[in-house]
Amino acid sequence: MKNFLLLVALFVFSLLPVSTEATASDFFDHHPLKQGMVVLLDVPQNDVDAVVAYCQNNEVVLYVQTHDAAQLKAIQTAADKAGLLGQRIFADTAKLSEIQIVDNLADLILVAPSAEQLVNDEELLRVLHPQATAYIGSRKLTKQKPAGVEDWTHPYHGPDNNPQTKDQLARGKLRTQFIGYPKFSPMPEQSVIGGGRIYKAMGHIAHKANQFEWLNTLVCINAYNGTILWRRPLPKGFMIHRNTMIATDDALLLGDDKSCKIIDGETGKTRDELVIPKEISDGPVWKWMAYRDGILYGLVGNVEIKVDTQKAARRGIGHWPWDMWQGHDYKDPKTAFGYGRTLVAYNLKTKKEFGSTEMKNSSMPARCA
Repeated sequence: MKNFLLLVALFVFSLLPVSTEATASDFFDHHPLKQGMVVLLDVPQNDVDAVVAYCQNNEVVLYVQTHDAAQLKAIQTAADKAGLLGQRIFADTAKLSEIQIVDNLADLILVAPSAEQLVNDEELLRVLHPQATAYIGSRKLTKQKPAGVEDWTHPYHGPDNNPQTKDQLARGKLRTQFIGYPKFSPMPEQSVIGGGRIYKAMGHIAHKANQFEWLNTLVCINAYNGTILWRRPLPKGFMIHRNTMIATDDALLLGDDKSCKIIDGETGKTRDELVIPKEISDGPVWKWMAYRDGILYGLVGNVEIKVDTQKAARRGIGHWPWDMWQGHDYKDPKTAFGYGRTLVAYNLKTKKEFGSTEMKNSSMPARCA
């Protein structure tokens, strides 16, 4: 009888109303983001300490918008005490139906229960960048890539080296989307864009001290808000001023003097490498690359002159000298940049060599820029 009464009591208790509103800590735990731009609309249960802790434990930039002046003051006070206000935590008070953020900027939007009925999906999608997500209670809203957007996959736009984009949205009145790092770059420098990521390779010459830390560095940047997603060193001595960078939706193809590396776009780790067999070429160096319809084409060949990393902390504004580097002298194509005798093609789905040919009848090695 006692057991029966206990069961009845438990059943009745389970029917009683229970608060289901998550704390801010629960909010962040269920929707983690280690880096990027996060928008928080209202703070669940006014747990401002959890907001600060979230930024301290991650590398995000957090924008909090609330319609409660007392909540705003509490957030600003806590963030200022932690040294994050105006650095990685920004807060404002405004009606939540209009988010005070430009279009296509946020990696993640978290809508507190108190704000769910105050903002519509159209406004959330405006602020999200393509493929980013908003969470409204238990509902998930993801922005799709709009029609007409085109990536800049090769140094000169596409495999045909024609720097004419077919993008239908980058037109009309343009404005600054973000100002990010690195603000200064060594030279030479090459950039390609794919899958919402900018891949920037920075070379071996720095004319100012503020460029030293970026010498021989590959960096991946969120193309919508400037967040640096990862960085990795480039091999010293290899001249990057050539067409051996190609961006895809989820990876970067990067050719150097050892191999063509397939680098994961999300993590920056090398997934695979394409190494030129010794029996088909007079060297392992990738001179030129193009990618189309799943096939990677490359000009490969002999070992080249190594370039020296140069640091010159010049004073003053401007003064960017340009000298011809050793290796750009075409008198000796056996060691100059960009010359090769062998064309290769790889099917990237199978990672196997699709074919190769050697230009034996050519009186001068081919050079592709």
